[in-house]
Amino acid sequence: MEHTAYIFMGSEVGLLDELFKNPAQMPFGLAVPLNMGAPDAAAWKKYITARFREFKVSLTAAEIDELLDFCGGHPRDLMELCEHLLTVRSLNPDISGTLEIAKKRTLNSLRPQFDEIWKRLEKPTGSQITATRIANHLAIYGPGRPHKSVARTLEKLEREGVIHKVARGNYEFTEPLFGYYVRELGD
Repeated sequence: MEHTAYIFMGSEVGLLDELFKNPAQMPFGLAVPLNMGAPDAAAWKKYITARFREFKVSLTAAEIDELLDFCGGHPRDLMELCEHLLTVRSLNPDISGTLEIAKKRTLNSLRPQFDEIWKRLEKPTGSQITATRIANHLAIYGPGRPHKSVARTLEKLEREGVIHKVARGNYEFTEPLFGYYVRELGD
């Protein structure tokens, strides 16, 4: 086809790279990655307020802030959380603790995907350790962790889209709920 453009969006950078960066698979080998960034908090608040109002389900500004804080504004996770909250409140509007129920359901529904990501981090050796240290806000480099090895694991985590650099020697998860999942593994 001539004069045609396609946009494929997703939050799993490693998967998108695997699908679209292989030059042997035309036309996908011609794909150009663009980081569009996530909507800002004000845009999310406006959107979520409108959607809940459309479904005639109550939601306060403080609850929206809590939703955004819990998901870190990650689009897929936030939509998943909102879906669970809408379902719980639609079925039983008088029940208390609906936000906590929705959070637990969201984490449970994302667990299989997070398990897959975690499994992909088995190699190179040390990638899971580096991810755990980032999740728990510990020093990434340290005794018994060769610099080259840690650098290799950081490169893997960044390439897979699991983390991004926020400052020199400081990284955070691109999907905050995956960080929560990693912290839970240590408990």
